[in-house]
Amino acid sequence: MTEPALDIRGLRKVYGGTKSPVTAIENLNLTVARGEFVCLVGASGCGKSTLLHMLAGLESVTEGTLTLPIGRPALMFQESALFPWLSVTKNLDLPLRLAGLESGARKARIAELLALVKLEAFADAQPHQLSGGMRQRVALVRALAQGAKLLLLDEPFAALDAMSRDRLHEELERIWRDEGLTILFVTHNAREAVRLADRVVMLAPRPGRILSEHHIDLPRPRRIESPEVATRAAELLDLLKAAHAVD
Repeated sequence: MTEPALDIRGLRKVYGGTKSPVTAIENLNLTVARGEFVCLVGASGCGKSTLLHMLAGLESVTEGTLTLPIGRPALMFQESALFPWLSVTKNLDLPLRLAGLESGARKARIAELLALVKLEAFADAQPHQLSGGMRQRVALVRALAQGAKLLLLDEPFAALDAMSRDRLHEELERIWRDEGLTILFVTHNAREAVRLADRVVMLAPRPGRILSEHHIDLPRPRRIESPEVATRAAELLDLLKAAHAVD
């Protein structure tokens, strides 16, 4: 493995007080290489989102270490979370302004970001004027505007229709490759994971811990409806079902 973008050792997360603690994650170890696309798959409640929130600094760590050699990550949620009173341009301008960029540099970067997701014609639109897929494309480049090289994506396409999701898979894969990003992508959809990932990491039911890891060696580009993707996804689902039966 090349130099890591992320290294997690002995991670544990417990919610609640001493009387009724709930262990969400237990003894989780994971290393993600620079430039790698890793998907986390598991049933609801296995700690996938909790892990991303800890990496983003939104949740505290009970035990263990999180090492981020390439700097602070950017987190993208299932909902676009765009400011509804701001235009697309102003939504992108905000993180650039907070980063201290001057006006000219901000305008140039916003133009680059909009071109990246082919939304130049919607620069002055309000979020409510965009489709769900378009809002997620804006949310994606807003995450890129933070300058992060590690993206954390928490089921970002779960609420989209199949056609929009397929289009965004292609967009994300292109941006990941062209921008040299590292991605940790949470999904409950095994086909989506096989479609996108270099490696799929399966989490066991609560407390979340790594059940197994699977390198996806299918050639790119992949189609989510292809027999090869469907076969690999079915294998992953069988493992998840077996883990639930044991627990």
